[in-house]
Amino acid sequence: MHRTPALLLFGAAGVVAACSGGNPTEVRNDPNQFPVVAHWTATAAAIAPATFSCQLTFEQHLGVHSDVTFIVTGPPNTAFQ
Repeated sequence: MHRTPALLLFGAAGVVAACSGGNPTEVRNDPNQFPVVAHWTATAAAIAPATFSCQLTFEQHLGVHSDVTFIVTGPPNTAFQ
């Protein structure tokens, strides 16, 4: 009965000591640290008489990083919806 508070205090001290070890923030800016794990492409073309097309490229990297490119080509000064 007398050992219970001492054991709890010792356990709490152990948890605090284990969590106090540094976990430094790392900046990753080397492309090799984010290898591409998936690559998707899609293209679309309009049915005549429309003259536009579009292309989508999606690269998923390891971790939470994605590169997306969406290109629409068509006549100048035209609105696309």
